[in-house]
Amino acid sequence: MKLTEFRKKHRIKQEELAKALGITQASLSQIERGIIYPSPALALKIEEYTRQIDPKDYIKATELINPKRLKEFQVLKKVMK
Repeated sequence: MKLTEFRKKHRIKQEELAKALGITQASLSQIERGIIYPSPALALKIEEYTRQIDPKDYIKATELINPKRLKEFQVLKKVMK
């Protein structure tokens, strides 16, 4: 499920989600449109936020990050445990 679909399904406005993540609405819009990728740390924040909203149908961080940064993400996730 894409972030936009998740947000609309759960009736979350872009402004609300952006504020919860500590980013601008413009940045969230660019992430949703695939113009930019979130950093691995932001991808984890998005995963945590969406998991709190819907534990069965959340957005996985690995679906959001740039595939070229997957190794960096895996290291970050280990450190955060």
